[in-house]
Amino acid sequence: MPDHAVAKSIFKGEQHVVLKADPAARRAKTRGRKSASPAFAELSTRDRELFDLLRNWRVEIAKAKGVPPYVIFHDKTLATIAAERPLDQVELLQISGVGEKKAGRYGDDIARIVQEAA
Repeated sequence: MPDHAVAKSIFKGEQHVVLKADPAARRAKTRGRKSASPAFAELSTRDRELFDLLRNWRVEIAKAKGVPPYVIFHDKTLATIAAERPLDQVELLQISGVGEKKAGRYGDDIARIVQEAA
């Protein structure tokens, strides 16, 4: 059936169209909600503030590298960092989700953010 014939039958009500929900609209609703992460819900108020700082830092790094934020660190790792408050790369390496490369690459930034939040 040619496109114009399909359109005509839709306008006449002879044919129905079912539209799917726009996935971009669904994503837009959840953006910016800091409490969306289960890891966030388990933190104290003091640790939540640091968690938010770490997430903001992670977004900046991810944008600069052109990767999704979870590639830098997962929320659970950031929550553990916020709770444990490591001050150097040795302490950072004790946290699940942090390997030698990430500790070397991001350790100084994280230590600075932790110290500033203290």
